[in-house]
Amino acid sequence: MTPYRATFHDGRTAARRSVAVTLAPEGLRITGEDGRELALWAYQALSLVDERFAGRPLRLKLAEDDGARLNLADDRLHGELGFRAPHLRERRSGASGIRIAALGIAGMVLFGAIVWLALPRLALLAASVIPVSWEEALGERVFDDIAEVFASLDDDQAPRFCEAAAGRAALDRLSARLAAAMDATAPAPYRFRVFVLDLEIANAFALPGGWIVLFRGLISSAEDSSEVAGVLAHEMGHVTHRHVTQNIMRAMGLRVLFDLIMGDMGDGLAGGLGEALVYLSYNREAEAEADVAALALLEAAGIGAQGLARFFERLAETSGDMPAALQLFSTHPSHDARARLFAAAAARGGAAMSAEDWTALKGICGG
Repeated sequence: MTPYRATFHDGRTAARRSVAVTLAPEGLRITGEDGRELALWAYQALSLVDERFAGRPLRLKLAEDDGARLNLADDRLHGELGFRAPHLRERRSGASGIRIAALGIAGMVLFGAIVWLALPRLALLAASVIPVSWEEALGERVFDDIAEVFASLDDDQAPRFCEAAAGRAALDRLSARLAAAMDATAPAPYRFRVFVLDLEIANAFALPGGWIVLFRGLISSAEDSSEVAGVLAHEMGHVTHRHVTQNIMRAMGLRVLFDLIMGDMGDGLAGGLGEALVYLSYNREAEAEADVAALALLEAAGIGAQGLARFFERLAETSGDMPAALQLFSTHPSHDARARLFAAAAARGGAAMSAEDWTALKGICGG
């Protein structure tokens, strides 16, 4: 059996690893560089992440999606795989006509929109109607690029994500608690993926489709877990209101939308998006929406808002000394006004995490 090179993301951590893939009788055997078998995917369980286009790797997942992804760039593998998993080949050929028709319809709709609407309004409209699966693909595509941009701003050689097991488990429990509270009140179609980037920046950012990154500096400077929970709830609010997607549409124009329709977002555009996102800030309305969403989410989860109030108080004192590119929260509304908003609700709710989980989260980057 000929091994083929590929990249594998297990869906549990931010790491992408180089692997060897062989077509075994029972399925795709995925082996790490050390020769250890990482997974065995049955052919009948394989599913396409998105449509296949010339020059783009074939991206696979399992039908019961657990977040794992396998990217196959070697074209020699595609033909043989088509015989072992014919449902993939049929989906590609059957979907091509649909894609062309969808592109034609989308083109006509967008042409009319350009005529009648200004670009900001068009960006808002486009961001509100694109499928969640497109947002997830967009967020995944720029995830590594924006991490590299932030690492370069901090004079780091390469981004490093914090994955200490106990801290990772504690963060997953906090994320699940907030997500469950959101589902209980106003269900959101997003699967939130939260990571910690090992940089001394007291902030966080969100990407389209539920990808959220907290910086080590946010966790290390927080007085207690309610601050981290508050910031995480705020970023979830940006995701559910699609503020990041709106910003991308405004900054990059219709090129992003057309590339999403075509399924052909190249490395150049993805890298440009990663850099652009670092310098984009939310407007007053977006920040106010995220504030209200965070407050409602914390209340639904039974977590006090005092931590988020303290975070904004501290941000008001320190953000003036930060480079503009690192001021991820806009100054509208003012930090003082936001602090007063959350302080009014500070008495309601309890702790975000147990003492043991908080200790574990503080050590997620090791050391």
